[in-house]
Amino acid sequence: MFMSGPHKSNQLRDYLRELDFITLILRVASFSLTTILAIDIMVASFFSTSLVFFKKREYSSSFDLNDGNVFIVYVISFIGFLCLFIFNYFRSKGNVLFEVITEEVEWNFKNTEGKKSERQSVEFRLSLKNFLKSSDLPFAPGNLGLIVYFIIFVGMVIFKAIKFSGIGQ
Repeated sequence: MFMSGPHKSNQLRDYLRELDFITLILRVASFSLTTILAIDIMVASFFSTSLVFFKKREYSSSFDLNDGNVFIVYVISFIGFLCLFIFNYFRSKGNVLFEVITEEVEWNFKNTEGKKSERQSVEFRLSLKNFLKSSDLPFAPGNLGLIVYFIIFVGMVIFKAIKFSGIGQ
């Protein structure tokens, strides 16, 4: 449905508000992913070095790596995968909104040829740029960022499965 006038402006403003909300979710998911990955690596490192250290000592009974502890190690990776999928979902949704908003602005600009066109507000431009910056993951920007994080999480799960196989039996 073609919209013009104030309805079109309100719709564009609503899209921009939704894009701002998605930007906030992406920032939280990105921070969560990085934090969970760091925790995952630290916990797996702690358990694997503790396992080696205590197996060599006489007092190995003081450190018990039971099924509950191993379960927690895997839950951390599961939460990381969940954050990864949430990030991907909202980034895709935000990309669609970003394209719709920029196409709308471009169409308005093209249709005002010969007339003086208004420059978009600073808030408008900041919202678009903030989304673009938030759609990248830390330490792995671009479209391959999700793949990098996914490979690291899969690698951590494989490492844990090899390292902790047979524990708690």
